[in-house]
Amino acid sequence: MAATTVQRRPKWLGEHATRHGATSILRGTKFEAGWLIANHDGRLMAYPNGGFNNALTAIDGGPLQVPGADANGGLRIIAKRKSVSFSLQNGASVAVSVLQNGVLLTCPVASTTANAARAALAGNAEAAKLIDIGVTGSGLGLVAAIAQTSVPCVTLFGVSKVPVDASTMATDTPIVVGSALEAQGDTGCFGLLYSDAPHPGQCVDIINNNEVSPVRTYLCLTVECVSVLEDLAFCEVGE
Repeated sequence: MAATTVQRRPKWLGEHATRHGATSILRGTKFEAGWLIANHDGRLMAYPNGGFNNALTAIDGGPLQVPGADANGGLRIIAKRKSVSFSLQNGASVAVSVLQNGVLLTCPVASTTANAARAALAGNAEAAKLIDIGVTGSGLGLVAAIAQTSVPCVTLFGVSKVPVDASTMATDTPIVVGSALEAQGDTGCFGLLYSDAPHPGQCVDIINNNEVSPVRTYLCLTVECVSVLEDLAFCEVGE
């Protein structure tokens, strides 16, 4: 299956509610009613194909791009809550430290690959609560140091109630209180497409604006599958 390019008619299981709270629309985004939308540091955007494992910069709705020594040594990071930072320092051995929402990876940059760095970060329970990490290319290249840098907070906002086209906008568009955009999305148990059927109670990855997969993919947001009915996986959408 693939992402939809047209309006999608929402199918709900039980009650659903309107959600408010985002402050602006991300520049360059476009979405139709019925699409899954994300909150990227307070800015609404269409949920991207393949999640947030892409080459966009954070200001344009992508992950934090941590350059490596070459194209296969970079890291891509998103945060699961606000005010998270990341830094990477050269050191004698691989170690992960978490202090006040700051994640620090210390490692020998002359011999640590992006894959090894991701494994170390993902394997640290405290860091895993704060960030999700991907790599660039094969991940076999070497990492490089980076000073403490803010990581974009990315969460699933819900299902869009209205179409939005900011594809030609060069700056983010503020959402005016009382406008139609203020009633921005719906939350609840929403029907999503799938290629492989998930199990009720299973956490699944959102892989595009209308589809989930039980296969874990880095930098994809997750939702819980509640039921599978009529070829749809009904999942809890929104916080």
